[in-house]
Amino acid sequence: MSLFETEAIVLRTMRLGEADKLVTLLTVKRGKVKAVAKGARRPRSRFGAALEPFTHCNAILFEKKPTVLMRMNEADILHPFLKIRDDLERIGTASRMAQIVSALLPEGEANPKIFSLLRAGLSEVERSAHLEWLVRVFEIRCLKHTGYQARLDRCLNCHGEIDSKPVYFSPKAGGTLCSSCARTFSDPLEPVSPGTIAMMRFAARMNWAGLFRLKATPKMLQEVKNVMDVHLTFILGRPI
Repeated sequence: MSLFETEAIVLRTMRLGEADKLVTLLTVKRGKVKAVAKGARRPRSRFGAALEPFTHCNAILFEKKPTVLMRMNEADILHPFLKIRDDLERIGTASRMAQIVSALLPEGEANPKIFSLLRAGLSEVERSAHLEWLVRVFEIRCLKHTGYQARLDRCLNCHGEIDSKPVYFSPKAGGTLCSSCARTFSDPLEPVSPGTIAMMRFAARMNWAGLFRLKATPKMLQEVKNVMDVHLTFILGRPI
């Protein structure tokens, strides 16, 4: 049995019983965890607004044993991300981020890079006017930090460099194929332009501030979305 304190971001909440909440958190110390917040739905709950989705808080959690749900003792708001909840499109973007993190991360495994990525992503959701590009960047970085990054620098079959010819993305292979090799594959492939592939490679390695100076065309955004959708669906076995 142990009591510990950690920074956390609320991924989702569910009603539990008459007055409690089941809270899914991304924490710095323990990764993704689930905890029961006793009395959180009562009007004068000690948690206040700290358990609203996307809230960055400082949480005190009690762990009885690994196979039993944790109990949340306290939660103090560090950043409420209020501007997100004022706009439906921003809510949708933040929800997508939270869903991806929740789907990709196993419970109980700390991943500080994903925590920092989600915190930075939510901050950008509050102020960005380029939400579609933001969520694509988040997806690419999230896959990178969870070990699912696609191979985009060369053809996975012949190992030739990706040039100006048509390129195809293979979810099963986890990367790109040149047009010649693509003809030999019977699995579903996603066509994508070399320019979009280059943009995705930049998104995986550029510093955070520089990413939003990149100019992605509507065609590029659609192609990145298509690639991310099929890649995530293959990894998870279902669409998000």
